[in-house]
Amino acid sequence: MVPDATVSSELGDSSDLDDNPDTNEVGKRLRLTREKFGYSQRKLGKLSGVSNAAISMIEKGSLNPTIGTMVKLLRVFPLSMAEFWQAEPISLEKVFFRFEELNAITNNKVRYWQVASNKDPTILFQYEKYEVGADTGLSQMQEECEMIGIVINGVLAVEIGDQTQLLREGDVYKFDGRIPHRFRVRGNKAVTMVSCTSPAVF
Repeated sequence: MVPDATVSSELGDSSDLDDNPDTNEVGKRLRLTREKFGYSQRKLGKLSGVSNAAISMIEKGSLNPTIGTMVKLLRVFPLSMAEFWQAEPISLEKVFFRFEELNAITNNKVRYWQVASNKDPTILFQYEKYEVGADTGLSQMQEECEMIGIVINGVLAVEIGDQTQLLREGDVYKFDGRIPHRFRVRGNKAVTMVSCTSPAVF
C-alpha cells in the first residue's frame, strides 16, 4: 500500500526499514509511551497534528518518522527527545489483576482484597465483604485522605461524625478519612462493596 501525501510528509525514507532495529525500537517506544499516558492513536494524532495513519505505521516499525514528526508527537506527553531515548525502555505497570492476586486482609467479620501501586501509592482500591453482624468499630485516619465507597449488595449502616445513613445497593459514601467513622451490617444479609482511598493510607 502506498502512503498518502499527508502520511508521506510525516515520514522519512521507507525503503528496507521493516527489518531496521532502530525503526522498530522507535515504534515500540512510541507505542509504550502513548499507552502509558492513556492516549489512543486517534487522540495522539489529534493533539499532535500527526495523522493517526502515520502513527500506526511508525508503531508497527514499517516506516521511519522524521525528526519534525517526532518532536510534534513528544510535545504531547511532554517529553524531550533525550527522555524518549532514556537508557531503560518505558514499560507499563501491571494493569490487570486476577482475584487471587489481590492482597487479602481479614479483620474479624470483615474481609478486604486490595490493589495498589507500589511505585505511586496515590490510590487504593478495595473489594470488601462484611459478614452478617460485622461492625468495624469507630476509627479514623491520622493522615488526610478521601474515602469513597459504593455498596454492591446488602445494607450497611455508615456513621460519619454525627451523621448516620443506611446505604443499600448503588448508594455511595464520600468523606475525609480523618473524621471518625464506623461501618455496621444491618439485616440478615452480608454486604459486598468496593471502596477507594486516596492517597493509599489504609
